Amino acid sequence: MASSAKQAAASQEELAAAPETAAAEAVAAPVAEARSKKGRGTRARRKARAARTASQPEVARKPRRKSAAAKRARRSAPETNEPKVSSSELIRRYIAAHPRQKAKDIQAGLLAEGVEVQSGLIRMVLSKSGKRKSKRRQRAEATAVVADTSFAGSVGFEQLVEVKKLADALGGLEQVRQAVAALDQLR
Repeated sequence: MASSAKQAAASQEELAAAPETAAAEAVAAPVAEARSKKGRGTRARRKARAARTASQPEVARKPRRKSAAAKRARRSAPETNEPKVSSSELIRRYIAAHPRQKAKDIQAGLLAEGVEVQSGLIRMVLSKSGKRKSKRRQRAEATAVVADTSFAGSVGFEQLVEVKKLADALGGLEQVRQAVAALDQLR
């Protein structure tokens, strides 16, 4: 009887715990289902992507984009077995054949020959070769120091004092006026 009592007690505990586990299982089931649909992580996504791409025929795959360097190399690759010549060397050769042309004219001429170069590269080759000297800016001449013109139209106090001394030395204001009139006639 002791064993049956233990079994009964255990079954009662299971019944009491059953609602809690049922609730936990009810919450866990949708989470597990969502994980299985979505995939657990990066590895599952990679496997799925590999499976998709493996099932596609070769024609349906997009070609990879070529790098800019590969495009330039293909564009400037010579059709014959001549050794490859740099753009700078082509510019130097064109300048030797056409010595007095500007950068834009050189660029247009090289483009007509089938060589595409930037005008900045042409200018650099010209300056490095010494064909075109950079223009130096001339220094602006120093401006002359101008006298203070704040009292240009008016007479200052110090000047009035000097005129008074002159008037006293000449014998009055009338003699100063006669001296100024004589100065005007001399000019």
